[in-house]
Amino acid sequence: EDAGSGESGMSAVDWYNLGVKGGGEVDGRHYTQKDCFAQTLNLDPTISTAWYNLGVLGGGEVSGKDYSVKECEQRALEADPSDAESWYNMGVHGGGEVG
Repeated sequence: EDAGSGESGMSAVDWYNLGVKGGGEVDGRHYTQKDCFAQTLNLDPTISTAWYNLGVLGGGEVSGKDYSVKECEQRALEADPSDAESWYNMGVHGGGEVG
């Protein structure tokens, strides 16, 4: 099921804001915080803070692909190489390549 297809009328920013609030209900369905950040990224994979938050929550599925914590951190840094928190988390998880 892919609620990120725009059927709800929610934008990437709407999903992100719902995630920041801890999740919630959209069109009669409950979405967890992790669901909200994944939906954000389904609509706009360039939002670095959504990648960061998805990584903090243990990773997840975006556009049909599973992303690990480290992969989320890498994607956050690709979107915003100046994100100090993502660099820190990448180091905590053993480093890696950003490209």
